[in-house]
Amino acid sequence: SSSSSSSSSSSGGSDGGRVLSEEPWVDLTTRMGAAQLPRVLDRVDVHLLANLVDQSQNQKKKNQNNNGFVQFPPKLDKSKYCHIDDNDAKLLQHITVASHSQVKYAEDKAIREGLVNHRGRVMCIIYCTRSRHGDAVKTVRETWGNKCDGFIAMSDLTEESLPTLNVPHEGKEEYDNIWQKVRSIWLMVYHRYYNEFDWFMIGGDDLYVLVENLRLYLHSDEILQAASSLQDDGTRIPEPLFLGRRFAQNGDFNRIFNSGGAGYILNQASLKILANNALDNIKCQPHLKGFWEDVQVASCLRKVDRSVLSSYSLNSNNHYH
Repeated sequence: SSSSSSSSSSSGGSDGGRVLSEEPWVDLTTRMGAAQLPRVLDRVDVHLLANLVDQSQNQKKKNQNNNGFVQFPPKLDKSKYCHIDDNDAKLLQHITVASHSQVKYAEDKAIREGLVNHRGRVMCIIYCTRSRHGDAVKTVRETWGNKCDGFIAMSDLTEESLPTLNVPHEGKEEYDNIWQKVRSIWLMVYHRYYNEFDWFMIGGDDLYVLVENLRLYLHSDEILQAASSLQDDGTRIPEPLFLGRRFAQNGDFNRIFNSGGAGYILNQASLKILANNALDNIKCQPHLKGFWEDVQVASCLRKVDRSVLSSYSLNSNNHYH
């Protein structure tokens, strides 16, 4: 345990000159205007899919005859998919999906031991364009996205029923400008959802997440011990975590990053650091155009708060493929 924290994610932290505010909305709107960042005007219900699942389960319990019952998520036709023998199927044969009772035990244990005071709330984010709403987003929506506490597909068109959200950003909507799209996504998520969730996961629209296993991992002793440091007075203060599949940029182990292809996760503390610096800190190259958003996120965090690098010692690679 530690009696003090070097992390700037704690209250009143600093990134080497800029004081980070206690709450995400303090001064951020003014700074976003000064940075001329396009505003996200639309709103969608981030809890839509989780609520649809709850409503479907409640309706099924009340309506034993299933008259007029519409199940969400819809049942998949196993005969359509289970015969497929590709590399993904072979990988899944080596993975065990955590049970509900395993996850609940880990959550209850974490609360009982004082590592957290509530069940970890997970926000899942994918990024896409409108051309992918009918296939990729629909697939995520009906398979794993509904298992998250919150879900949004960040796009160039808002469709509340999916939900997808139009996130304007600097430059064109194109592959070679994903850093600008993801930069705007993280700023919007920080501004709107920082207090609603504990963990924020992002990836492309071709991602598949075993949410049960993700919850079990995030409630493991290793992760929760690293997510806060114990003080002399018995309280715990948050530490930034940045979790994912690690790679060394061009083989340089001083330039580790978490792969965007496998998806990566920020906790509240690391999200706070990223958003307060990706907006207008020159160290984070806020106006750069490029597709390597995962490298940029890691570079920004590394340059402004090296305490985030402690995340790289955690055993995360075995959880991302």
